[in-house]
Amino acid sequence: MGIFDQIKQGVSVLDIVAKYHAQPNRANKVCCPFHLEKTASLSIDTKQNIWKCFGCGVGGDGIRFLAKLKDIEDFEAAKILIQDFNLRIDFETEFSKTPQGQLREYIKDCQRHIGQTICLTTQKDLPLSSISYLCIV
Repeated sequence: MGIFDQIKQGVSVLDIVAKYHAQPNRANKVCCPFHLEKTASLSIDTKQNIWKCFGCGVGGDGIRFLAKLKDIEDFEAAKILIQDFNLRIDFETEFSKTPQGQLREYIKDCQRHIGQTICLTTQKDLPLSSISYLCIV
């Protein structure tokens, strides 16, 4: 089971919307934060653990709601939810198992290697601030 699935099992969309936006009414509806409106059109389906706005057409799961609300990537929203809802998920370990996590680690390794190479070959020609930034060891 992936990180996102673990988060979806641990936190309901209803709780996420209530914490970061507004408390839903008895019909599990709130005014959509993604467009201007006076009548609640964002509906929360607690059985499927998803949300949908019938005014602007956007929808998704709880992670997507927080990501769209804060204008961040889904994995950043996942980190926030793990922390704010005290979920027992080791994000870094779980994320490193995914293809995206492996790509991220590869890119970090490349950056480290490039930084070390630049430090070894051009250390005399760079200002001290550039050297300390590039020398990732």
